[in-house]
Amino acid sequence: MKKLTSLLLIFALALMLSLPAFAVSTDPVASATLGEVVHTEYYSDGSYVETVISEGISSPGETRGTQTKSGTKYDIFYNANGVSLWRVEITGTFTYDGSTATCTNVTKATSIYDSAWKVTAESCSKSGNKAMGSFTVKRYVLLVPVQTENVSLTLTCSANGTLS
Repeated sequence: MKKLTSLLLIFALALMLSLPAFAVSTDPVASATLGEVVHTEYYSDGSYVETVISEGISSPGETRGTQTKSGTKYDIFYNANGVSLWRVEITGTFTYDGSTATCTNVTKATSIYDSAWKVTAESCSKSGNKAMGSFTVKRYVLLVPVQTENVSLTLTCSANGTLS
């Protein structure tokens, strides 16, 4: 019986040592930013905000010669240690044909990664070739707001489908 137990123990140990190890990040967006960072703003305390544009895939539109494209523009706020605290975003859907572009739909979303922060206001709208979003995010200490970030995001589609 001792031999069987020893063999099973050796087999289990060998199996565990042969499995690959995986690291898990505690930062929800630290592993990779999906999209292109178009702007970074640094604060005096070392925190910073990255503005990112992520493009969707173009597809043929309903009318001959038109294309449809979606994209997302978002801000991620990081503390001085590079840990993400919150994210606000707008996603726009556009049609374009080489001479004009039109925003056909816009949605907004928020994600809070640190419970000291709260989104206190948010809205989105569209106009012409622009998808727009406005957000107010506040940091609270003992129920008192100590920091306010007002974020305005505008995602624009050019007549040839370039997002900016």
